Amino acid sequence: MPTLKELFKNEKIWWKKAIVLETYHLMHEISNSDWHMRDTSRELKCSLGYVCEELMLAKELKSNEGLKELSRNKALRSIKK
Repeated sequence: MPTLKELFKNEKIWWKKAIVLETYHLMHEISNSDWHMRDTSRELKCSLGYVCEELMLAKELKSNEGLKELSRNKALRSIKK
């Protein structure tokens, strides 16, 4: 079974990737109270800004499934309004 890191690396659908990142981040945050977004950024080898955006998108997807129909950029613009 692939690890969350592998799932994140290999996922091509933006909203699934956001959910995997959020799951990875929250699992580490729960087990380590000193875990922060910068730790997720370092471990997944992506920018801190990207991690922040993905966490925002994953949170918003829980209440707005329609975002899945948009491109990642349009979804981001939609939630930043």
